[in-house]
Amino acid sequence: MKLHPKVAELKGAVTAFRRDLHKIPETGYNERYTQSYIMKALASLAPDSIQTIADTGIKTVFFAPGEAKHTTAFRADIDALAIAEQTGVEFASCREGFMHACGHDGHAAALLTFAKLVADNRAELTENIVLLFQPAEEHIGGAARMVAEGALENPKVDRIFGMHVWPDVPSGMIGIREGPMMAQTCEFDIIVNGKSAHGASPHE
Repeated sequence: MKLHPKVAELKGAVTAFRRDLHKIPETGYNERYTQSYIMKALASLAPDSIQTIADTGIKTVFFAPGEAKHTTAFRADIDALAIAEQTGVEFASCREGFMHACGHDGHAAALLTFAKLVADNRAELTENIVLLFQPAEEHIGGAARMVAEGALENPKVDRIFGMHVWPDVPSGMIGIREGPMMAQTCEFDIIVNGKSAHGASPHE
């Protein structure tokens, strides 16, 4: 796939961001080093607004010049998993027992790189851009907390985009569909009242 020249120039940046973040995996609402790293990278781009939200989350705003009619948000998750890394790569986790095994380091790196692209082309913006770095995606409900704390207000977000890396999709392609995609599971308990029986004989 041929990349737009402005995007191709950022390949080194996204690689560096991803490898740095991969070294410091943290689970939901513990993403202190991750938050600090992202805040520092964003501050260098001089956005119009940058704030912490939902404890370890981040909201950044780039306002379009003039009067913008729309605001679009882009979201990436930042938490890792409590899994020991055994990849042997030179940028492996520096935190024993934790790893970015689900690709959220890649998501955050992509959004940081997009932030650089936005900052470098601010004069061309036709709408406001909101960047959301969400904590606690894996199981604690970080998205709901960010929304409750105003992630989609001031400016009011008209639409929001998120993505997830997916190794099954060929390089250079994007998987998209109308409606839910890659939805989270829910847990529930079932209580069965009856006589004890073997699983192979449920009729008993």
